Amino acid sequence: MWGNWLATAAVLLGFFDNGEQFAIRGAIDGALERLKNPACREVLTDFVDVNGRPLADSLAARGTDIAAAFAVLRFVDGESERPCRALQSRTMAFTAPRARIIHVCAIRFKDLFVRNAPIAEIVVIHEFLHTIGLGENPPTTDAITAQVRRRCG
Repeated sequence: MWGNWLATAAVLLGFFDNGEQFAIRGAIDGALERLKNPACREVLTDFVDVNGRPLADSLAARGTDIAAAFAVLRFVDGESERPCRALQSRTMAFTAPRARIIHVCAIRFKDLFVRNAPIAEIVVIHEFLHTIGLGENPPTTDAITAQVRRRCG
């Protein structure tokens, strides 16, 4: 199920600050460690993809597992993107359903990781769920994060 699950395979693009790189890699490693727990993996059955299929089934239909799904992701510096630039925004990262790119609001994310690494890991899991097909609104971003915290926190 796990194969080579370490985030050393995670590709980070556009991050020039070593602290940002450390925070993102640390959060990815922590997220993967959390997802090893069967209780945490239940988030894959709590939510459905844009076609109404449980995320676990969507992942299985692609013939992949969690580790392999993480391995193809690209974490990109999203500081220049609108969700990261908004002054009052709480956005730490964002993506789209089934996308392989997760945009990270690097400065904000690094600060979060330093203050509360477990919550940064929850953010990574939240975004991972979108990459395997979870839409948003519904469920709301807060509802997704709350459920990930219940299962994985």
